[in-house]
Amino acid sequence: MAAVLLGAAAVLTFIEVVAALLDRQANVLPVGWLARLGRDTRFDDPLAVTAAVILCVLGVTAIVPAVKPGRPRVIALDSPDRQTVIGITRTALRRQLTAAATGIDGVARARIRVGRRRIRVRATSPLRDPSGLAAQMTDAVTARLQELAPLRPLRVRATVRRRED
Repeated sequence: MAAVLLGAAAVLTFIEVVAALLDRQANVLPVGWLARLGRDTRFDDPLAVTAAVILCVLGVTAIVPAVKPGRPRVIALDSPDRQTVIGITRTALRRQLTAAATGIDGVARARIRVGRRRIRVRATSPLRDPSGLAAQMTDAVTARLQELAPLRPLRVRATVRRRED
């Protein structure tokens, strides 16, 4: 967004400069007003100080997300060879765990959310009494996770709702 705004300002300034060099007026920017503002405003003017503080805050607000590390796209898995790193995308992990959760009898549909430290499983069941399915799903998803062996341990939490048609 900042690049687009700076690019637009550069194009408008370029148009005004070229027009001034050709002894014409482009009237794209309010050049007269901006020149008067630059001539009459002092550095110790409260309006100039307020504008500078606001621009500094906006700059820091734009820099913080750029410096802050993002969410990793791949989850590292354990490998038999210590010199090799294996990874799985969150989408692929979600598919693997969904297959493990829906493989349980009585589970109609399962949705998996993969977070940084935990996995949330939400399932629906057509059974009248779905008690015990959450524990079975937790065991099945945990077993599949142990097969994949992520380097960072992930906790599994499962909930089951009764589907009413």
